[in-house]
Amino acid sequence: MTGTKIHCLHLVMGEIGGVGKSWFTKMLIEAYINLKLDYFVVDCDETTPNVGRAYDRTNYDPAYLAKYDLLVAKATEDLKPLLNTLTDAGKFLADAPKLEKKAQAAHDKEMSAATADVLAKVKNAAKDYQVALAAYEKAKLEQMPSPPRKPIYFISEDMDSRDRPSFMLGMAMEKDTIVNLPAQVTKVVNSWIQDSGLLLMKEYGLKTICWFVGKPSQASIDQLRNLHSFHDGQLQIVLVKNNFVGHAGNWVDILDDVMVSFLKNAGIISIDINDLRLNDEQRKLIDREYAVFSELIDPEDDRLLFHEKMKIRQYLDKTIATVIDTGLLPGSASEQNKPTKAAKGGDDG
Repeated sequence: MTGTKIHCLHLVMGEIGGVGKSWFTKMLIEAYINLKLDYFVVDCDETTPNVGRAYDRTNYDPAYLAKYDLLVAKATEDLKPLLNTLTDAGKFLADAPKLEKKAQAAHDKEMSAATADVLAKVKNAAKDYQVALAAYEKAKLEQMPSPPRKPIYFISEDMDSRDRPSFMLGMAMEKDTIVNLPAQVTKVVNSWIQDSGLLLMKEYGLKTICWFVGKPSQASIDQLRNLHSFHDGQLQIVLVKNNFVGHAGNWVDILDDVMVSFLKNAGIISIDINDLRLNDEQRKLIDREYAVFSELIDPEDDRLLFHEKMKIRQYLDKTIATVIDTGLLPGSASEQNKPTKAAKGGDDG
């Protein structure tokens, strides 16, 4: 639609467990951070929402969730003075029509500075109320903690929970939404895509992109073909070829001429993601603290040594560029947005 802002719903999937979906989801988020784009994160992994814990702490960090009610109580207490001012201003505004007649009569009789001030105050009741309201709303927005979203999974038989994934459509229409899907839910997700009318929403400014993370195996290729076929070629798919150390097989052997031709004819983009070889201590740090990579390489962050930061930064630069070069991210075609370094920032959802 001409003039309609296009938003993206990114679904990161792959039927095989341990293939690197969560890792790639983090890289996709880092691309958004680098481009300084707003985004939501939805981690549908019920057992280990590591992406959510790192990049969407408001909704997934148990420590935050445990103290959420206390944070609300404190913010409510801190806002009381402004709320009292607003309440008083509202009562005064309600009485203003009656008070104005008395104030006008008193001023007509005395014509003093005091009666003039009272009359001016009554006449400004509406304006003063709006000022008090604006001050309260501004403080509330700044001080009240964001309420956590209900978790979204694709495994529940409960009707309310089954309908909940469709909440993501509203989120994605507001700003781009990145979804980390667990393994072995492809069948359910495919049915949801089909039943929800998701693919029709492209007409209304919502583009769905499926990042299919696979390792070099015939099983991954078969699942990719099935995904494309199930949606009659209407779903934008990106094959994320995971080249992690320890994955048996070689993509050169898997992607023969026939498969390469299929990818081209199907409009499936193919990208390579390599391994970031971390030592045990570095990996434990990232896992233990649910670290955000672009925060780890910040010069003021003291969790890693300088040479360790440079190694991660170099990896992020290359991987982010690979994601951006697909041309599927907002603004990714603009040369000024090409990553020169992994930038700190972004919305954690």
